Amino acid sequence: MIRPLLLFLTLGLTAMPAPSQTTPRLAKDDPAFDSLAIQHRGRIKPFLSFAREITTSMCGRSSITLPDLGRIGSRQLILSIWISPKGWENEPILLVDDPALRRELSLSENVRLFSPRQLADLPKLTELTRQAELSRASGARSEIPPLAAAAQNVSLRIRLFSSLASGEAFR
Repeated sequence: MIRPLLLFLTLGLTAMPAPSQTTPRLAKDDPAFDSLAIQHRGRIKPFLSFAREITTSMCGRSSITLPDLGRIGSRQLILSIWISPKGWENEPILLVDDPALRRELSLSENVRLFSPRQLADLPKLTELTRQAELSRASGARSEIPPLAAAAQNVSLRIRLFSSLASGEAFR
């Protein structure tokens, strides 16, 4: 379980093109997608419900405000990452909500959202995620260290973003 996750994170984000100055394209905020049936976590749900859940999981809220793009709702964000993923890896859309983890990773303490690329390039995040996976795999009754658990949550957000950008989340 640990190795496939780390391999997926490493390959998924290192295969992305080098950072560029291009702003990601926003998809049309089309409500026609709202009733599209999506199978997610073993159940079928409308696209809008899926979009809200995924946006909240990645960003901590059902909408996000980006410096260059303004306020973006969940439908438009998920459609944009899915339809036109180029450039989204450089946008601050992934939540790092634990202040202790931000300090440990030498991230800005006043900012809670970071780009997938920025987070994927942090070896300490990979190390802490591995520590959490090993703790879970050992089956010991001891608790997972809080910092490692927080790192694992962030790694899952990176993986979620990668699955959206690749289209895997929709298969």
